[in-house]
Amino acid sequence: MRILILEDEEIIKTYFEVLARPIEGVTAVATTKSGEHALELAASFKPNLAILDFELRGQKLNGLQIGAEIKKLDKNIFFVLISGYPHEYFSAQATKPDAFILKPVGKTEFQSLVASFAAKVNPV
Repeated sequence: MRILILEDEEIIKTYFEVLARPIEGVTAVATTKSGEHALELAASFKPNLAILDFELRGQKLNGLQIGAEIKKLDKNIFFVLISGYPHEYFSAQATKPDAFILKPVGKTEFQSLVASFAAKVNPV
């Protein structure tokens, strides 16, 4: 499974990447801090799963908008929105994300989530 991670906070982006790489079924991970770059990666890298930060400080698009655009590229890409703000859950439902997670995200929670999508992408 190929994963795209969009997170504007460097330490969190790296944390998610480090947690995702050893999961069975994960073959590649691409990361970016830029919403526009995430759209480019979605087209070229062709992820199976996009993990998107909802709030992207100082950028034109937020994770919700990026998720909607990614679904237009390929309706089979799973996408997860991550936010530090519980009220964003209701806004997120408009794009029908496959999951919504609140920060802070623990290791077990994150890895279980990614493993569940890996099992969907690579059924045994």
